Amino acid sequence: MDFLIFSDSHGRGSRICEILDRQIHRPDAVFFAGDGLRDLDWIEFGQTPLYAVQGNCDWFSPVSEAQTELLIPLAGHTFLLTHGHIYGVKGGLGALSAHAARVG
Repeated sequence: MDFLIFSDSHGRGSRICEILDRQIHRPDAVFFAGDGLRDLDWIEFGQTPLYAVQGNCDWFSPVSEAQTELLIPLAGHTFLLTHGHIYGVKGGLGALSAHAARVG
C-alpha cells in the first residue's frame, strides 16, 4: 500500500496539492498529523481515505470534531496517528513509543 503523510502545513495547503498532483498513482490513504486542518477543507482527495488529527495549532479549526489521536487499522497493521505534542516528541520519542505499545 502507498500512503502520503503530511503535517504542519500552517496555511500552505497548496503544497499538499502540489505533492498530490506529482503522484503517479493516487495513494491508498492520506494521513495528516495536525497543524493545518483548515488547509484540508479545500483539497480534493476524491475516493482516497483521509485520516487527520488536531495539532497544537489547530484550536481555531472548523474541524472541531477532529481528535488528537487515531488508531487506524490498515493492511494488517494498526497505525497510531497523532501530532506528538501531547507526548513531548521534541524531547524524545520515549513517551510516544510507550503509549503506542500500550494501545497496540
